Parts: sequence; structure tokens; C-alpha cells
Amino acid sequence: MLDKFAVAPLAGFPDHPHRGFETVTYMLQGAFTHQDFVEHKGTIRIGNVQWMTVGRGIIHSEMPVSEGTQKGLQFWINLTSKEKMIEPNYQELPSEDIKRAEKDGVKV
Repeated sequence: MLDKFAVAPLAGFPDHPHRGFETVTYMLQGAFTHQDFVEHKGTIRIGNVQWMTVGRGIIHSEMPVSEGTQKGLQFWINLTSKEKMIEPNYQELPSEDIKRAEKDGVKV
């Protein structure tokens, strides 16, 4: 699933549970702070990526950091049946660590 979100301060996604998939979040505008019950915490900003493996289950929140509207994309990836009970994991990828390519005027 692909979710395009736009969230203003005082809104966001307070503590809520997930199980059995992964999310990959890419920030287009603003910043979001992730915090979960297995002590992962981090803030992603424009151009950064957050990869969260939910596996056997996690309770987490994603809350806006900046003034104005925070915008981003979030991909939900269903785990295979044998991976659904793996340990939760969280990682951030800063924009400067993400490789880029360009060919025929197209940037990826």
C-alpha cells in the first residue's frame, strides 16, 4: 500500500499497534518523530527515509515536529508468513546516504 500523508501539528499518529509488515517512510516536507515501546526513537526530515519492521508487533507513534504541514509518502510492505513473527526493528537513512542516479534527464 502507498499512503501520501499531510499532517499539521497537534495532529499526527499517537500510540497505536501494528503487526506483520514493514513501513518505509519518505519525508517530502517537514519532519516526523517516531517513538516505540521497544526503545527506538528518531526524527526524519525532508529527503530522509525511515524503515520500520513491525514483525511480531509494536506500539509506536509518529508525530509532527515542525510548524506547518508535514508531508510524506509511506509504503506498507506485507511480510511473508514465515517473517511475520520476527523481532521489530527501526532504522533511519539520512538523505546524504541514499544513492542517486540520473539517466536521460530522469533522476532517481
